[in-house]
Amino acid sequence: MHGAHTFKTGADVRFILSNAFTPSGTRGSYIFSGAFTQDPQKRAGTGSGLADLLLGVPSSAGVTTPTIGDPRQRYYGFYFQDDWQVSKNLTLNLGIRWDLSSPFWDRLNRMNNFVIDPGPDFNKFIVAGSRGSSIPDRALVNFYKTDFARVSVLLTGYPTRP
Repeated sequence: MHGAHTFKTGADVRFILSNAFTPSGTRGSYIFSGAFTQDPQKRAGTGSGLADLLLGVPSSAGVTTPTIGDPRQRYYGFYFQDDWQVSKNLTLNLGIRWDLSSPFWDRLNRMNNFVIDPGPDFNKFIVAGSRGSSIPDRALVNFYKTDFARVSVLLTGYPTRP
């Protein structure tokens, strides 16, 4: 506190570690909808999923690879606030907040990115950490460092009319 001002400041700093192992879906999945055993003259409700299975013709199929990683992230949040008692009936609450949230990167650089945007890296695989050790080089994306989350002015205690 200083005179008519009450200052507040704070910080929120987080280093996020998230070990990941997701083996689900590695054997694949198949959908047999009956699309291939329908009556061509009367399609609605005539196909059999079991018949499509016996034919060995799925309407869709998918497989995923296991997710193994050691992702990291950094978050920084800082704020400053001034509650200014302008007069007996008027207080201004002024504040600003800055947030910086990095993208996730893997501790062992087990990430890559296939570039489809036009430019010098078009149609190439970029491996995490191959261009440097900074967070954008390891996360394979840039991030904004100028995210001012809140600039506010709040009037309280409006003067009353006589």
